[in-house]
Amino acid sequence: MLSLFGDHPDASACKCIPSPPAQEALQKADAVFSGVVERFEPDDTRYEEPSADPGQRKYVIKTRVLTAWITVWTQWKGVPEPRTKVNTAENTAVCGYPFAVGREYLIYGTRDRHGEIHASLCSRTRPMDEAGEDLKALGPGLAAAAPGSSP
Repeated sequence: MLSLFGDHPDASACKCIPSPPAQEALQKADAVFSGVVERFEPDDTRYEEPSADPGQRKYVIKTRVLTAWITVWTQWKGVPEPRTKVNTAENTAVCGYPFAVGREYLIYGTRDRHGEIHASLCSRTRPMDEAGEDLKALGPGLAAAAPGSSP
C-alpha cells in the first residue's frame, strides 16, 4: 500500500480541537462520503484550510497540496459524482491527512471558495475500519459507485 506521508513520528505540529460527534460533524461538513483512494497527484503550492464556520476567515499555509482521487462508494452529503478528488496538505505537521492508495476512508470534507473538497487531520475523516461508531450514527447513506469500479 502506498502511503502519502510515510512514518514521521516527529511531525506533530498539527493541533486540533476534538472532533464533534458524527451527526454534528455531518451537519458542519460540506461533503461526507466513503470511498477508496485510487491515486495521488500534486496540485497547487498553496494550501487553504477551509473554515467550518462560514463567517470565519480562512488561512493560507505555504505547503504543497496533494489531491487524492477517490472512488466514492457511499455518500451522506454533498458528493454527486462517483469519482471525486479530495485535497489535503502534503504534510501531517500542517494537518494534511495521511491517505494511502488502496485504502477505504470515511471522509468529512469542507469546500473551499472554488468548490473543491478538502480533508485534514482535524476533520473527522478516518479509515473505514475505524469508523464503526460513525457509520452507526450516520445510517446507511446512498450508494454512489459499485465497489469494484475504478476511475
